[in-house]
Amino acid sequence: MNLNATVVLQAHEAEQVRSIVEHLASRKSNDIIAASIRTKFPIERNNGTKNTYKGVHREFQQWCDQKYNGDMNAGIVSETKMLLFLQERVVGRQSRKRRRGTESQTIGVKSVLNAVSAIVDLWKRQSYLNVNM
Repeated sequence: MNLNATVVLQAHEAEQVRSIVEHLASRKSNDIIAASIRTKFPIERNNGTKNTYKGVHREFQQWCDQKYNGDMNAGIVSETKMLLFLQERVVGRQSRKRRRGTESQTIGVKSVLNAVSAIVDLWKRQSYLNVNM
């Protein structure tokens, strides 16, 4: 892939994140998301995806516990909680991986989209188990 294609791809990914966040912020998003991702569980995933999602799930649960002070329903995924979590813990944070001799960098669009996917996965699991209705 040449440099121009990479720049165009990155710009396209940034636009996708903006549109996803705007979409999720709208009131209609719950119905659209629910209709588009109804699937059966358990879903088999490769180990890399499982590990990535597990880390985001754990981070989201910890954030909910801190934010909502141990409320019994704190870990239940909602649109508002997901957007707050993304704003407070994901978007703009420094990358956990550092290259030798370089400063840490802000995470990219793919990392934000991975977090969104992981939280949607958690919501789907909760819906499947009738925990989140």
